Amino acid sequence: SQPSAYLKIQAVGGPSYVTVHRGGATGRLLFQGTVDKGRTEPFTGKYFWVSVSSPAKLRITVARKRVEVGGLKPVSFTVNPSGVHGT
Repeated sequence: SQPSAYLKIQAVGGPSYVTVHRGGATGRLLFQGTVDKGRTEPFTGKYFWVSVSSPAKLRITVARKRVEVGGLKPVSFTVNPSGVHGT
């Protein structure tokens, strides 16, 4: 069976450009592109650096808990086992 995704980025209010790196901003690129409305991008692992162009359009969950990342301006944050930092 597939391991459950620790980080999920779902576009609910419209498309958003998303970049996800493993570990930190200089880590391996896992995803870069537009997440279209209705789509979910799942990521396994525990350490990520994430940048999103339109946070208000996204539903972001970490360890099955919704993360409040709002606003219309681009935002970046890190994800690790203790949660989300820098939003």
